[in-house]
Amino acid sequence: MSLYEAERIPDRLKDAMQFRNLTTRKVAPTIGISHATVHRIMNGGVPDVESYLRVKAWLASEADAVMARAHAFSANAERCKIEVKVK
Repeated sequence: MSLYEAERIPDRLKDAMQFRNLTTRKVAPTIGISHATVHRIMNGGVPDVESYLRVKAWLASEADAVMARAHAFSANAERCKIEVKVK
């Protein structure tokens, strides 16, 4: 991960939490860090290496989950296509 990507972690974390409607207390156990660490990262604090790697892994899994849902939605939309003819 480049320095630029590392600097984007707080924004990516906030976006993922907002998308899932999660609070710091709800997301912390899922990531495997304390809610205080989540809060500190969201406010631009630098986490320890282990916390950083856990957040990075969680964000990657969230991105994978979003892509899987989008793919499933797209496949379902293809199966449900209905032709509409205008008279």
